[in-house]
Amino acid sequence: MGVKVYLVRQFLNYYAVKLRFYIQKNKLFSLDFFKKIKE
Repeated sequence: MGVKVYLVRQFLNYYAVKLRFYIQKNKLFSLDFFKKIKE
């Protein structure tokens, strides 16, 4: 059980870093995308 929780946590941390990097890299695109969603 402990190992599973650890792996899930590692995966979420990795995914969060990737997502943050992707958003920073495509900030203008993201802002435009969110504007379209709000409309």
